Formats: sequence, structure tokens, C-alpha cells
Amino acid sequence: MGKLKLQIEIEADFHLIGIGCHYKDYRFVWQVNNSLGINFVKKEDFCPHNREALFSNFEFEVDFEKAHIFSNKSQQGYLVKKKRQVDFWLLVKHSFDDEILSSWMKKINEFPDVLAVYDEKDEKTKEIFIF
Repeated sequence: MGKLKLQIEIEADFHLIGIGCHYKDYRFVWQVNNSLGINFVKKEDFCPHNREALFSNFEFEVDFEKAHIFSNKSQQGYLVKKKRQVDFWLLVKHSFDDEILSSWMKKINEFPDVLAVYDEKDEKTKEIFIF
């Protein structure tokens, strides 16, 4: 009897926004909170699967939906190694209104030290954030 392979395709049901800027994590989140009128709070550091590194994690919850801001850099390296130009990742569930997400991206892009804001489409990159 031959071997059977189980192939699972994981669908990432969230938006992943990459942000490049010169802020430290606490300064960036403070700026987000003040500009967007929301309240991201510091949570336990994020440790991706099978890694020793810890990355800053901030969470915002509204109506049982969550959004996260993760730092892409730590003392141990990068969360997403092939995206070294990204300093922060904003993870937003698809249940958030697309207009709200567009508004957030536009306002974040207007911060003085933000260099770029973009919607990450690469599924391999998104798989890192499935937890």
C-alpha cells in the first residue's frame, strides 16, 4: 500500500500591512493610538513557531475582533527575514471594515517618520502570523 500525503492549504483570513519607519515600537504605537483614536496595548511578546526570538506585540480589541502590531526586528533577528525593510506589521482581521483599514493606512502613511505603508499579499509571509 502506498503512502498517503496530507496537504493542508491554510488560508490567511486577515490583512497584513507592512510599515517602514524610524520609530521605536513604543513611539510608533503611541503615534498610532493618538492619531487614530484607538488603544493598542502592550501584550506578551510574540514568539513565532519553532523560533527562539521574541518580537514586540501590541493588541487592540473592539467588538470581539482584534488587531495586532508586531515589531519585525528584535535582538535575535527579523520576524520576516525576506522583508528587512519592514519595521512593523499591522495584522487586521478581514471582519474589520475595509474603509477603516484604508483610513488607518492613509493616516499612518502621513506620520512624519513613516517611509512606506503597504498591504502584504504574499501568502508565505502571512503564514508566519497564523497563531
